[in-house]
Amino acid sequence: MAEALQKHDAAWLQSNGISRTGLPPEVDLSPASRDALRHNWKQADGKRAAYVPAFGLVQNNARLIGKDINQAEAGDLLFFDQGDDQHVMIWTGRYIAYHTGTVHPKDSGLRAVRIDQLMQWKDTRWQPRNDNPNFIGIYRLAFLPSAS
Repeated sequence: MAEALQKHDAAWLQSNGISRTGLPPEVDLSPASRDALRHNWKQADGKRAAYVPAFGLVQNNARLIGKDINQAEAGDLLFFDQGDDQHVMIWTGRYIAYHTGTVHPKDSGLRAVRIDQLMQWKDTRWQPRNDNPNFIGIYRLAFLPSAS
């Protein structure tokens, strides 16, 4: 999540092996505000830290939008609960981005799929559908306003 607040300049894009196509617009923040947010995630115990797990991210740093994928705006989080593990994907407005394990040393682990691909995913636990008990919902980071 901290990477979402990085400046996505040419060097960042190249190092992550992606292009600007399909990325949500940059969050318009001063460098000081950007750094303050990146290292100021609210933890379950109320303390602040540079890192927060997926559950803490949506529970303490975001607000629920709903479970209808049509409500998602660029930058929104799709939260999945798989029992012992929770996972977050990001809606970019064109693709859904997620992080998985790396395949080789130069692999950032970043992946992106179209919504129609994810809705047909073989493992239905990852489908962002109302009837999927593993899909908890769409969340928006608390410091972002609604674009609607």
